[in-house]
Amino acid sequence: MARTSAFTLLEILVAITIVSVLAATLAAAAGTFRQRAEQMAGLQLLARIGTAIQQSAADRNALLPGPIWPGQVAEYDPTRAGRLVRMLAPYLEIEERSQKYVVNAWLSPAYRRKMGSIAPADARVFVSNHAVETDPGASFSPWGNASLTGSDPVPLSRIPQPSKTWALCDADQWQPAVASAPWKSSTPPNPIYGSTRNQLFFDGHVEIVPVN
Repeated sequence: MARTSAFTLLEILVAITIVSVLAATLAAAAGTFRQRAEQMAGLQLLARIGTAIQQSAADRNALLPGPIWPGQVAEYDPTRAGRLVRMLAPYLEIEERSQKYVVNAWLSPAYRRKMGSIAPADARVFVSNHAVETDPGASFSPWGNASLTGSDPVPLSRIPQPSKTWALCDADQWQPAVASAPWKSSTPPNPIYGSTRNQLFFDGHVEIVPVN
């Protein structure tokens, strides 16, 4: 008589363990792939903004767009000054409406996923560099500051080492220029890409930089 073949309890437990390990490995790989894909999408967005800034400067006798606010939002508002999303609209094919609205293309996939309860219209997506050092202990705001009367943007030629001086950066509560800002609660509590951020430099190139 033929013997019936059956799995022992030990064999079943080993199979379950192997499947669990494989599932955990695949889930981790999928998470890593998604983060990398989201970061590349965010980097491409910053690169497009950088190109738009260069084009705007070319149309304004090399002047940077501004004056602008340090925390940049994704809401287009025809009545509000100081927002890059409005100033760069002609260069980024952003619809210039008579009513305010959130420009979804200004929000990277990772930011949309990690903004939590922050209202899209209030979310500070990027922080702009308003403290470019000229000498030890001395700095200036290249964009001009929308909160200060008579604070105007400067020509790109005024930026020392533009390839090493950051212009815009992903905003989160750990970013040094955000940490002491009154609007920091309108940014994600942690860097959206974990241990790195996307950063735009004044010469128009973008980099993935480590979180310090």
